[in-house]
Amino acid sequence: MSNLADFWSLPTNEQGQEISRIEQLSQKGRNPCIVQFGAGPWGKECRECSHFIRVGGHARDYTKCDLRKITNGPGSDHKASFPACARFEKRKP
Repeated sequence: MSNLADFWSLPTNEQGQEISRIEQLSQKGRNPCIVQFGAGPWGKECRECSHFIRVGGHARDYTKCDLRKITNGPGSDHKASFPACARFEKRKP
């Protein structure tokens, strides 16, 4: 019965649709590393991870995750506030 309850709790446009992995990776506001590697430690954010880096150095720095392919555009930007993924490694001071 819980499957049916879960089904009806979805927005109408998502009912009966399976979300592909590529769609999951491209959804705004979600950490794509969680889709790829799984969820990490509860309460940790990407800003605390050693894989979280800043690139740029011109007028602005851009935050990235070195576990993802880094492009020269916004497609690989990574939010510091994303929940950590399973590959989380505590940043050394």
